[in-house]
Amino acid sequence: MRQARMRDEKGAALISVIFLVAIMSMTSIALLEVTTKSIRRAKLTDNQSQINWMMISAEEVGHVAIGQLFDQTSGNLNDMTPYLEQDIVMPVLDATLLIRVEDASNCFNLNAMLSGRSVRQSANQAFLNLLIALKINENEAESLRARLLDWLDHDNTPRLGGAEDSYYAGMRPSYRAADTQLVHVSDLRAIRGYTQEIYEVIEPYMCALNHDNPAILNVNTLNLEQAPLLTMATGGTIDIDLARNIIEDRPVGGWESIQDFADLEAIKLIETDQMNLEYLSIQSKYLSLIGQVQRRGQASDFQLLYVQEQVGQPVKIIQRVYGVM
Repeated sequence: MRQARMRDEKGAALISVIFLVAIMSMTSIALLEVTTKSIRRAKLTDNQSQINWMMISAEEVGHVAIGQLFDQTSGNLNDMTPYLEQDIVMPVLDATLLIRVEDASNCFNLNAMLSGRSVRQSANQAFLNLLIALKINENEAESLRARLLDWLDHDNTPRLGGAEDSYYAGMRPSYRAADTQLVHVSDLRAIRGYTQEIYEVIEPYMCALNHDNPAILNVNTLNLEQAPLLTMATGGTIDIDLARNIIEDRPVGGWESIQDFADLEAIKLIETDQMNLEYLSIQSKYLSLIGQVQRRGQASDFQLLYVQEQVGQPVKIIQRVYGVM
């Protein structure tokens, strides 16, 4: 009986050893996996840090280059201006920097819908004209206008078809209307009715500048895709096809003055109260640097907005957005 008990104890001990070995093996595998992930994460973190530093460097390079561009042209940019609207690839050590400089003046400034606390009627009508030019139903366009105004204004009373805190409180998660200016065009996605489908249609033509003045379009840098903006600026009286023809027939180097543009036969036919020449210019004051840094299989996007308030003044960065492309 004693021998049987000893055999049982040895068997139990053997099982305990096997069990212990199994646990240690599993622990070792788990530790190895954690260590491998940590090493991989450290490498990725280091790589991302290098990319971040390169984006900061690109910001400084862009600051100097755009400053020189404004100084050399006094803001009189056109579709022949070197490096404007061109994709540039720059190898930098073991990475690649892709950048593109675009005229950021050619857009509708969403923050211009209100002038202080008052509705700016001309901007509101321009907004409707643009949405209709983009094939958005007139009734839906009016609702989108009302909801944007409710988001921007400082009261809590919804307009007809609008939306204020009472609507957003029912969202999950709930939130409130901003009652202040938009910081970025993507803020529209928080406003009632601005679905992904609507947003994708209107986003290329919108901007959220850091003031409530209307954006001034540069007729010499408008491209064919931006023809709806010209339709907007002419009170919706010229259709997109005619707007494209005007842009396509633009003289090499652009019009020498806004009066030369106004003297076009198609423009002279527009009624005075429909034509917003004060929203048109042959100068630009906003330029956007859009870029991407690629390194070791990773990529990070960025978009920087530069402004020169007055000719001869220093260039400033007024907006930084990462992960937008």
